[in-house]
Parts: sequence; C-alpha cells; structure tokens
Amino acid sequence: MKTNLRNWLTFGLAFTMVSAGLTAQDETSSSSWREGLYLEFGGGTSTVPGGDITLDGLEWEGEYDNGTLFVASFGKHWTDNWATEIEYFYRTNDVDTLTSGNTVLSGGDLASTNVFVNVIYTFDGILGSQWRPYGGLGAGWMTETDIDLDDLPGEEFSTKGVFGYQWMVGIQRAFGENLTGFFEGRAIAGGSQDLDSSLDGRVLEVEYNTWSLIVGLQWSF
Repeated sequence: MKTNLRNWLTFGLAFTMVSAGLTAQDETSSSSWREGLYLEFGGGTSTVPGGDITLDGLEWEGEYDNGTLFVASFGKHWTDNWATEIEYFYRTNDVDTLTSGNTVLSGGDLASTNVFVNVIYTFDGILGSQWRPYGGLGAGWMTETDIDLDDLPGEEFSTKGVFGYQWMVGIQRAFGENLTGFFEGRAIAGGSQDLDSSLDGRVLEVEYNTWSLIVGLQWSF
C-alpha cells in the first residue's frame, strides 16, 4: 500500500515539475479558461480504509490491497468558475484477508460501477498563474456493487442501485485553449450495503467507503 501511494505521489510531483517548466513557455492567460462543454478522463488509486463484513451472523475485519479507479465525465463550464458534470467511474480492490476470531479468509475482489452528478467550483489562478485549485461535491448511484471471495468459490454477492456521495479537491492547469491536466484527491462514501448471494438467500453486509488519488486530462470544446 505504501509503495503504491508513494508511486502516485511521485507521479504528482513529476506532473507539477513538468507543468512548471511549461509555464515559463506558455504566455496563455487565465482567460483561456472558457465556458463550454468538456470531456474528462482519469485514473488512479482506490483505497478501502475499512471494509468490514458481516456474514451469517459473524463479523469479519476486512483488509484490502490498494486498487484502481477509472473515471470518465461529460460536463459543462457555466462560468469561468462553476461547472456541472455527469460521471461514470469504476473502482476495484483485491481482498487481502477477512478475519473473524481465529478464522482467516483470503483472496477475492470488491468492485463497483457508479454514475454520479458533480458540482465543481474552480478558484482563480494562484497569483495569476495557470494553476487553479478546485473543489467539488457529487451524489449518485452505485449501479452495482459486488464481492467475490476465493474461499467461497462459485458464489458472488452483489446489489444494485445504492445511493452514494463524494467530495473532491484538486488542482488544474491549462495547456493551451482546450486541454487541461488535473491531480485530485477524492473520498467516496457508500456506507453499509447489503449484498445478496448468487446461490442462496444469504446476505453479506459490507462497509464500502474509499479514498482515491486521480490524475487525468480534460478536453474542452
């Protein structure tokens, strides 16, 4: 987990250094940020800080490997500061261990597909530069959440249509009139979810909240 996080922090630092170099060559003012439609694509890490599970009356303490998150958005800049967007994202984490007393289960996968609507506020450039911090709030549906456990072969637990919300903070930089790069931290809250077994009437309850670091590009048109 520490190695994965360190890699992404290193990537973010590299992004900052390259962008700073381009700043010296780019005379584009902050007015290049314009109103209009945009597409956005990004990817990064997904971390499950909790993820405890209840199954058959037993509570299991969950430990998960760092996973991945992929996101695609379609939105509109209404002003130079305000934007709204509809977003699809997929996140997945491998199950490391589930522990209940002296019993340990290992292996598996916790994943979800999600459709959210976000409201974003982008601040003016720092000291008149192209670097612009932003923050946002979003809410929507986890269209499907599922977990597979290696020690329960052939059985999948899943649910559909669970409400969730998220918040994010990050920094953007324009590379010309249309292209923007961003680096973002995000928290996604799904709360406690009841997942139904694919084989019988059993229900698995999982606490599903994640933290993510994301890098990506936005294209305005």
